[in-house]
Amino acid sequence: MNSSSPPLIILIAWLFMLAAWSTLLERRVLSFWQVTKHIQLSLNNLDGECND
Repeated sequence: MNSSSPPLIILIAWLFMLAAWSTLLERRVLSFWQVTKHIQLSLNNLDGECND
């Protein structure tokens, strides 16, 4: 019975790894989103200047 299901320690380690990965990915996605937003704003400003 115990051999069929993984030990609790491995499950806890997996949860910790998943939590760490999710936070890292979230930070990367947020920073990437901020960068893309800045690029979009600068592009919009350039378009406005060109339209004038």
